Order: sequence, then structure tokens, then C-alpha cells
Amino acid sequence: MKKLLILSAMCMAMTAQATVLRVSNVTNSGAPYADITSALAAAAEGDTIMVDGSSTSYGDLTVDKKIVLMGPGYLRTENGVLTEGSNSAQISALTISADGTAGTVVQGMDITGITLIETPNVVITRCRIRGSFRLTSAATNTVIHQNYFTISFY
Repeated sequence: MKKLLILSAMCMAMTAQATVLRVSNVTNSGAPYADITSALAAAAEGDTIMVDGSSTSYGDLTVDKKIVLMGPGYLRTENGVLTEGSNSAQISALTISADGTAGTVVQGMDITGITLIETPNVVITRCRIRGSFRLTSAATNTVIHQNYFTISFY
């Protein structure tokens, strides 16, 4: 019994060691990654990708593994959170459809184009979503929470 408890504790400790990867496309930011796609390629399942605000879009993103994607939020100056001139983290399109992406969390991003969710157990929270938003029948148990929408649903 004691060996089983020790083995269980070791397994929990190993799974609790998610990495945080920082992304910024702002020149001289000091972030290890300049684009989200590179950080996603380097990320392991369950890692967190922190995206800095920028006046330039980070482009399209297709998530191919379970991650946590966190931006700084949207409408930041209007919400009185930061000083004037602060930017959101914009992506042109977001697709979450690959096997192994169930459990992905997207928080605080500004999605300006198409959002497509085709996998279960995804959480989209505190994002600004513009363009179009599509959940397929495979997107069961998906949580869409505290978002600001200026889009068309279909």
C-alpha cells in the first residue's frame, strides 16, 4: 500500500509540472517566442501560452494539442484596467478541431475572424470575438463564458 501511495504521488507531481511559454511580437520584448505557432510547436500537452498585447495581429491559429492560451484581455482601456495605449492580443482566426485538443482553454484573446470549435470540453472565456463563431456537434461540453461578441452565429 505504501508503494502505491508513493507511486501515485510521483505521478501527480509529474503531471502538475506544466510550462508557461511567453509570446510577444513586439520588437525587443524579451519574450522567447515571437509568434504563437512557434510557442505551440514547443508546448507540451497542458502547457500555458501567455500572449502579450500588441498592435499587430498574431495571425491565424490552429490548436493541435490541449493547451491553455491566455491573452491580456480585450477593451482594456475601456475597462479601466491599464493605461491608455495598451493593446489586446489579436488573432485573425482560431480553429480547435484536432484529436487531443479536448480540454483546451482560451482566455483573454481578441479573435477578429472565424472561430471554429470541433472538439469537446473546450473553454472560451473573457475573449472578444468578432467575425463568425461556429460550434459543431462534436463540441460537446464546451463552455462559452463571459465573452464579448460582435459576430454572427451559425
